[in-house]
Amino acid sequence: MIGNNRVAIYLRLSKEDIDKKDFSESIQNQRRMLLQKVQEEGWDIFDIYIDEDYSGIDRERPAFIRMLKDCEQGNIDIVLCKSQSRFSRDLEVIEQYIHNKFKEWNVRFISLVDHADTSVEENKKTRQINALMNEWYLEDSSINIRKTLRNKKEVGLFTGSFAPFGYQKKDKNHLEIDPIASKYVQQIYALYAKGYGYSKIKQCLNHQGIPTPSQYKKEIGSKYYGPSTSNQWSEKTIADILKNEVYIGSVVQGKYRKISYKNKKVISLQKKDWIVVSHQHDPIISLSMWNEVQRRMQQKTRIQSKTGKIYEFSKKIYCQKCGQSFEKNSSSHSVYSYLVCRDRRSYWQHCDNHTSIRLDVIESLVFKEFLKFYHQFVDEQLLLEYEKQYSIEQNLLYKKEFERLEKDYHQKERGLKKVYDDYVQQQLDDEVFQNLKKSYIKELEKLSNTLANMKKEQMSFSFSKRKLELSLKTVKNFIQRIQIGNIEQGKRVVTIEWIF
Repeated sequence: MIGNNRVAIYLRLSKEDIDKKDFSESIQNQRRMLLQKVQEEGWDIFDIYIDEDYSGIDRERPAFIRMLKDCEQGNIDIVLCKSQSRFSRDLEVIEQYIHNKFKEWNVRFISLVDHADTSVEENKKTRQINALMNEWYLEDSSINIRKTLRNKKEVGLFTGSFAPFGYQKKDKNHLEIDPIASKYVQQIYALYAKGYGYSKIKQCLNHQGIPTPSQYKKEIGSKYYGPSTSNQWSEKTIADILKNEVYIGSVVQGKYRKISYKNKKVISLQKKDWIVVSHQHDPIISLSMWNEVQRRMQQKTRIQSKTGKIYEFSKKIYCQKCGQSFEKNSSSHSVYSYLVCRDRRSYWQHCDNHTSIRLDVIESLVFKEFLKFYHQFVDEQLLLEYEKQYSIEQNLLYKKEFERLEKDYHQKERGLKKVYDDYVQQQLDDEVFQNLKKSYIKELEKLSNTLANMKKEQMSFSFSKRKLELSLKTVKNFIQRIQIGNIEQGKRVVTIEWIF
């Protein structure tokens, strides 16, 4: 290898490019263009890194990560791409690597189409504007895709990748009854209507060797990769089937939503926000059977016999080892309430997480972990003052002022975007552009600080240590899932997945 000439060629093709049949961005075209550049310059190729079917916003691209590791280890002098957007459409990633880490690692970045080159200092503003425009493009595309998908859902078109258990996809957006799997669904409903519980139905299905939904998908040749590989039915799967309106001919979609196009985390939406369109395909279950099952499920809602309250952690605590829920150990005569993995009912056939855990220990742990997120806002003396002075009227005024400032912030943000658009389209000269940009950024920083201070002030009142309780509402609002693992080094492994 010749010093300072070791080149990493990076090629990326997203699903969007494939769907559009954009051959100008094809892997072959990118490779041909970049190899020609390498040959002209007399550089040496260290490796060629290819990510196919990956979005430019995805930070977990395997070849991309491998290339960055090689850069960090000093194996690469130049990273070469067709365009900066092939490297990433994420503004934060561009700043983190091209403008910071690559300098630290002594790596030069070059993209051919948009003439990005980190060895040219004056080129930096162009790279940053390109990065900003690439991210805006991705955001606009994401909004348009979401709107298109929502429109399809609202008219009853099925947009899922895989048909629900009991159905198969007639074409891309319609469902038809699967003659085999539909019989299993009817059996589940019939057993429940006869008085069988989830546990008993599970035992029947497992005893008969009926494939689980994920197993069945694989058996019929579907390219399905689910989180569970168990060949045993679970009570949760049975409950989900019994609650799914798809079996009476409705298309039920929009149950979940990603936080943003940059964040893959998915949040559950309230039932009132789901998109339900009736009479879109043939039902597997009759309406009378459906109504009978739903009536019985309502009667079976589990409540605490002594207090009549719904158990706060209902459907929140699961076993980290086998995925089944943790339930109260009714056989215990202790003054404490204990929880144990539900696999106990099958005499520990599928799980080795045998040790129970006290409910008050979990409550205490959740409470402490919850406060960690807000400890910086909690001040006892300040809270006492707020409790004396804070009123409903003040809260309404706060909300109104916060909404006004937030609206002003978004207007300024749109204004800054328009300035960038005008500059890129050469409608503004450099001096005017710099002055306008500086003005907008200053106003945005001021508004951002004001909003942050208002949030901090509101948090101080809202999350009072004295008044904060682990109520049903608190758990529903903030906890997605609690996972209980085995005991490691004398300490129980407990993982809390927060919604915020």
